[in-house]
Amino acid sequence: SARACDAMRYRPTIFLAAFLAATCATAAQMPGGGVTVEPFAEKGSVAAGDTIRLALNVKVPPGLHLQADRPRDKTVIPARLALKAPAGLTFATVTFPSPTTFRLIGFDEPLDVFEGNFAVGATVSVDKVHKSGPVTLPGTFRYQACDDTTCFNPVTVETSWTFEVLPVGSPSPAPQNADLFRGIDFTRAYAPATPSAPSVTAKLPR
Repeated sequence: SARACDAMRYRPTIFLAAFLAATCATAAQMPGGGVTVEPFAEKGSVAAGDTIRLALNVKVPPGLHLQADRPRDKTVIPARLALKAPAGLTFATVTFPSPTTFRLIGFDEPLDVFEGNFAVGATVSVDKVHKSGPVTLPGTFRYQACDDTTCFNPVTVETSWTFEVLPVGSPSPAPQNADLFRGIDFTRAYAPATPSAPSVTAKLPR
């Protein structure tokens, strides 16, 4: 549709504009271009009053890239992680990896993108008075996948993390998924932004 094509926010040359118009309908039928996500918690439990680190492992098929979370070109659609934190939990920070540079034919300025497999980190603070028990924390990952000439419609993927909240002062359990979390540079963390309304929503199997 014309509305779906408007979401493809590259500023193409006249040649690319004609090509994008021809491929827009095909892109609209392929939500996300095959990108998959999987949630992980660094620990299976967290004491009330402490902080837990989460990760979303993102796999981008060869030949595609996602727009970065803080792209230099402000007209593209950035990647966004949002957590729907219930009462007693606070989405404190989000961490994306350093982007790579991608040059698109017809553009003077390179684009900041994510390619291949990467992980997005998050820290969640637990209130001291949070009751003990299991917690399910829902979230969404919004992104736009593109190839050399075409961008797919933006997609918002629903996901969730589950962990146990323990009483205040409980000992910290052993970390899980150490390699995954070791690869996230949490020094790059910043306060999460509020994402725009999704264009397409896809639910992935857990």
